[in-house]
Amino acid sequence: MSNEKRLSFGAMRAYAAVVEHNSIAEAAKVLDQTPTSVSFAVQQVEDKFRASLFIRARDHGIVATPEGKALAEQFRSLLEEYENVIDAGRSMSGDLSGTLRIGYDAPAASAFLPHILRPMVQENPKFNLELRVYDNEGVQEALLTGKIDVAIYGEHNLRQGIITHELLRFPPYILAPAGHIICKSRPAKLAKVTEHPLIVLDRPGARPYFNSLFRAQGLQPNILAYVDSAEMMRGMVGARLGLGILNIHPKSDRSNGNDPLIAVALERGLPPISLVVGRAKGQPRRLVADFVKRLQIGMQMDEMQGLIVS
Repeated sequence: MSNEKRLSFGAMRAYAAVVEHNSIAEAAKVLDQTPTSVSFAVQQVEDKFRASLFIRARDHGIVATPEGKALAEQFRSLLEEYENVIDAGRSMSGDLSGTLRIGYDAPAASAFLPHILRPMVQENPKFNLELRVYDNEGVQEALLTGKIDVAIYGEHNLRQGIITHELLRFPPYILAPAGHIICKSRPAKLAKVTEHPLIVLDRPGARPYFNSLFRAQGLQPNILAYVDSAEMMRGMVGARLGLGILNIHPKSDRSNGNDPLIAVALERGLPPISLVVGRAKGQPRRLVADFVKRLQIGMQMDEMQGLIVS
């Protein structure tokens, strides 16, 4: 293998500029370089080809020989091809195509996520999705290990290595069957809730949050059942087995069993749950950055305020 030094693209670019402008000083100005560096680049090219490629005249500046002009054309073609390769690379990393893998730990993500994704999918026909549900720890682990590109989850037990942006803060509310006595007093007092059986969402983050609400006021909740999904809680509440406490309010006012449900605001001052979107540190793909931006903007729209019971 030859140890001969290769010409850089910078030297080729400087040489082609001198040929075009018939002046080292003018080429230096166009390239935003010093005349010395441009002159050195020209000398490199001539040394490489062991030929004098310019006619240097005091009155006419520096003019390329026919061979020098032909070489400049080859350099321009090579430089253009190089720029095309770079542009193609940028397109691969920046085009809204490929697969976006979203993980979420939000019981009512189905109430808002499809509406955020719809225009994104419509505008980008090469774009497709993978959506997976996790618990809080699982979604962060999947993000850090590269199994997913972006995560939506509650702001608790946040792990290092993840960049998060707050989406919305959701105060707690009571989920009740239609006609329940708790619906007569709004906002409802947490102390009154203890008079009724409760269905508790037993998920990491949700259960500790539920317990903290009552513990902070020295109250003892009357727990009838623990369930592992918001859908089951809604079904149990709809069947008049008890009340539930949730934060994100889906748009439907009926359970999967078609029973009517009522969302009742709780007294002010109770701690909310903050929903965040997270991605791993580093430069994100444009696909990821675009989704995060759309999600942040979309969650502030009026139609998303229906997710909050106040």
